[in-house]
Amino acid sequence: MVTLLDFRDELLPELHFLYDRSMQEVLYFEENTSAGELKASEVLRAHFAIVDYFLRQGEGEGVGGFGPKDTGLLMSALSRQFVGFGGEQKWQTIPEKAATLLFGLIQNHPFHDANKRTAYLSTVQYLYQNGLIIGVSEKELEDMTVHVANNSLSKFSRYRDLQKKGSDPEVRFLAHWLKQNTRKIDRRQYLITYRELDKILKRYDAWLENPHDNQIDVMRSEWVVTRKGSFFRKEQRERVTRRVCVLGFPGWKNQVGKGRLGHVRKELGLTPENGVDSQAFFNDVDDMKILIELYEGALKRLAYR
Repeated sequence: MVTLLDFRDELLPELHFLYDRSMQEVLYFEENTSAGELKASEVLRAHFAIVDYFLRQGEGEGVGGFGPKDTGLLMSALSRQFVGFGGEQKWQTIPEKAATLLFGLIQNHPFHDANKRTAYLSTVQYLYQNGLIIGVSEKELEDMTVHVANNSLSKFSRYRDLQKKGSDPEVRFLAHWLKQNTRKIDRRQYLITYRELDKILKRYDAWLENPHDNQIDVMRSEWVVTRKGSFFRKEQRERVTRRVCVLGFPGWKNQVGKGRLGHVRKELGLTPENGVDSQAFFNDVDDMKILIELYEGALKRLAYR
């Protein structure tokens, strides 16, 4: 997986100073965050990944400012996930903690801009790291994000009922919504898009090309012997390109299904039996960038909602 240092080096140079300074400001909080909780560094990574993405897409107008305007507000939002009393945490399930994060990051408004997008991506990332993925359309989570930002959850009858029954109705409502609309991830399979698969395959002298009729060719470049060696002359080899197989192809930014990914790895011999296990194959996959691609439409729309 991509480290924070690798991620920093992949950002646009003009973002390096602010990214480094922001990371320094959250070091103490980072040291006191337990495993399984959303770290400040992950939220900052989500924020700067969004800024970097929009700037590279030529859509800088969708980002009015970079970085946190108040790290105290960021810490306050993240601290909600492990608030408790008498040694017992108030929020114990993953959906509950994700709800506190989505609500807190939006309401605290810790960044100069892109607060809704950062909260959206951070929540998706937190769920993903804890074995869950959104099971409804990106638009439905986008709309829920906007309802939180606009304080318009009262349109839901369940929220109105929770208002009458106790404190934190927003978090309790969002926790229920997330529980109903997430599903478990098959951990035997990494989450990657066709674009990321192409990058991975290039490490093994293979690649994807020629999208046609909802399919795409899997190509490989390899050495073949064109003339056998002898006592008097050396063996002659030539590098050739061949089509290995064909995959179904819904688009570069779509997720690669488990069956298709397993098929291409088998056809190319990139399997554990041949010394390429999943850890090696998916070594430099950056899940944050993949999630941005998968939820690109919602993130773009949230810039103007």
